[in-house]
Amino acid sequence: IRDKLKKDLNDEIPFRLSDDVLNKLIALGIPERLARGKSIIRAGEVNEDVYIIVDGIMRTWHLDGDREVTQAFGTPPTFVISYHSYCAGMPSNINFEACTPMKLLKIRREDYDRLLADSSEFALWTLRQAQHQLYFYERKQGAPGTAANRYRTLLKHIPDIIPRVPMRMIASYLGITPDYLSRLRRSLL
Repeated sequence: IRDKLKKDLNDEIPFRLSDDVLNKLIALGIPERLARGKSIIRAGEVNEDVYIIVDGIMRTWHLDGDREVTQAFGTPPTFVISYHSYCAGMPSNINFEACTPMKLLKIRREDYDRLLADSSEFALWTLRQAQHQLYFYERKQGAPGTAANRYRTLLKHIPDIIPRVPMRMIASYLGITPDYLSRLRRSLL
């Protein structure tokens, strides 16, 4: 698992970490398992720790009135962090939830910060990681066209979520109803 995680982390973005820094990062991690539906970070709570998805699928979501809005999905080796908590010490404004059973590495904030301070290589990699996440967020926000186009884009970039994540969550991510998603899926067969 350690070698696969190292490979996944280095394949995530075009900037690669040395084995020494990767080993230090992974050694800081405390293994955690979560059942489907359990929270990694809850909206309204302060959680300054950093998590790395080792196995499973996560989603970020918030409430818009009485409706859940799925903002993003995360698969290995996504970094999970509440920027409200980490940067400002404020409660998270979004929920981070396991869509499937998950394995995570939890890295305590103080350990993560110490590695950032001690390794300029890791600090630069972390910056690139954050930029990568912002790129995907911007790409989703600017996804052109119809629900069918957004669904095709989802299939292209993260196809493994379709059989593993409830359709209501996928519909929420696409901004459509579950019934419309069912009709859309039938029409694309």
